[in-house]
Amino acid sequence: MTSDPQPPAFPRVSGPSGDTGRPIEPSPGSIFSKPTPTEPVAQTAGPGTSASATGGHRSRWLIALLATIAVVAVIGGVFLSLGPRAGSPSVAARFAPADTAMLIEAQLDLPGDQHDNLAEFMSHFPGFADPAAFDQKLDEMLEEAVSSFGGGEISWETDVEPWFGGLVAIFGAGQQPSQDAPQEFTVALSIKDRAALDQVLSTKLTNAQSEDYQGHQIWTFGDSGGPTAIVATDDVLLFGSSVDQVRAALDAHDDRAPGLADDEFYLQQLGHLSANRLGSFYYDGVSAGMPLPNQAMDGMPDIGALQPLIAASAARVVGELRAEGDHLEIAARSERSSSADLPPLPGNATTNLAEKAPSDAVLYLEMRDVGTTIGFLLDTAMTPLASPGTDPNAMDPRLFEQLLGAPLDEYFDFIDDASLSFSGTSETPQISFVATVTDDVIANQRIDRLVSMARSLGPMAGDLSVMEEQHGDTTIHVINIGDGEPDESESVSIAVSGGRLYLGTNGSVAAALDRTAADSLASTDDYRTALAAGGASNSGIVFGDITALRSMAEASMSDAERAEYVADAQPFLEPLSHFMLVNQTDGSIVVSNGFLYVE
Repeated sequence: MTSDPQPPAFPRVSGPSGDTGRPIEPSPGSIFSKPTPTEPVAQTAGPGTSASATGGHRSRWLIALLATIAVVAVIGGVFLSLGPRAGSPSVAARFAPADTAMLIEAQLDLPGDQHDNLAEFMSHFPGFADPAAFDQKLDEMLEEAVSSFGGGEISWETDVEPWFGGLVAIFGAGQQPSQDAPQEFTVALSIKDRAALDQVLSTKLTNAQSEDYQGHQIWTFGDSGGPTAIVATDDVLLFGSSVDQVRAALDAHDDRAPGLADDEFYLQQLGHLSANRLGSFYYDGVSAGMPLPNQAMDGMPDIGALQPLIAASAARVVGELRAEGDHLEIAARSERSSSADLPPLPGNATTNLAEKAPSDAVLYLEMRDVGTTIGFLLDTAMTPLASPGTDPNAMDPRLFEQLLGAPLDEYFDFIDDASLSFSGTSETPQISFVATVTDDVIANQRIDRLVSMARSLGPMAGDLSVMEEQHGDTTIHVINIGDGEPDESESVSIAVSGGRLYLGTNGSVAAALDRTAADSLASTDDYRTALAAGGASNSGIVFGDITALRSMAEASMSDAERAEYVADAQPFLEPLSHFMLVNQTDGSIVVSNGFLYVE
């Protein structure tokens, strides 16, 4: 019999209560050792000086503080965030420079309703069935993590909790100084008792060197990877991967340089977030160096097909994480770069396309303005082929226009909203595409043209044939791919009926034509509840049945993989039920709401 898997121990976030472990005595001679009366607290040195020989590695005590941040990822799946009030940057964000590409904040005291909501959510997982024991689990995890990463020479309860204010944050710029240089970052921990922190620092930083910078004492620890720096202010304890990182953070806070907290977009989007939230994040794709077409296209064909993807990555995003009793909710608000060459944002709409998706769909996607988007992508991809200097052996896009009887970028403009669903099994998957069309006549004409082209190319392809099936009043075009009998071959079916275009594999078109709303995905409780939470009027949907996806993955495992999976992963995946992502367009902002449900 497999024993009940033990969950990771979680840290207490509400302050000491009860015995969570005794302080561990420091080993003689370590950088954590308390100084003798004749020892100075620190040695004064100029900027950039390295640590003494006994401090030739980064302080394990500082690493323990970083471990505190990593603990939060286990709690919620992402880092958590401080939320003093909606629209107000946290004390940590006020230290982030203007060129910050990423900011992730964590609030370990779980503000407002988040403590009870997270406890209820976690109660679905092994070891957390009793919400009343939730705080104890959190306490144990943080004590264990701090002790482990601190080399057994630091205790969360005695060395960190007395001064720690609850906020943990990490931020950094996206561009590295050089290709081989490590990514630079700054960590900030809020302070509730500066005197208690100073007492700890005086006993822990005995081997550090220090410098004065604009009235702040910066402590440095040198190693082969470069110096690590730490500084305590009235608001936060800052830890930087370099002295320059800490200086930049101080400059932003003290108004000697612009900071993220001065950014209008960041402040405006914060105002839309909940004041009580588990987590928040900020990402700037421009500062992160994502929109680099020349680098992205290096070694690839000279076409523009990937340009929209690169342009879309140059977005700024502000978001949050919240816990509810039966799900985690992540909300994000993103803004495109003003220089991004992309089609207009899709409008919000309410459709009944999910009524044509199978009720057992493991994955379902819904999109808006699909014809416009296809036209934009085709135009972007084909324009370089028609430009002067193009490879003479490349196919002229005008040939497609002659064959199709319409400009390629306008050929699919009859398609409006569309859905894509995946069902079946890993051995016999079913893929179904259903779209609303603006004109049945035009849709039939253009589909007939494509089918005729396929029929003409069939003899040259050798294993491609086209046939028609009558399904009630609807003609289904069946394109068989393979050299077997039609009913044994892989096939793709196409039909236009009742203002919709149907495209699918292995009989899925006939099934969609016959499907009623009561037998569809739209009728399932999981889909309806999640859609109501995200908004029925939207610009896009992604729905996934985690239980079904997990079962499909398990069916394909080898015996050895299954044994390891059952022991280590399955108990923690089984509580996950389904997820939903709903996008909405709010002017120039894309609002995304994601939900991860447990059962």
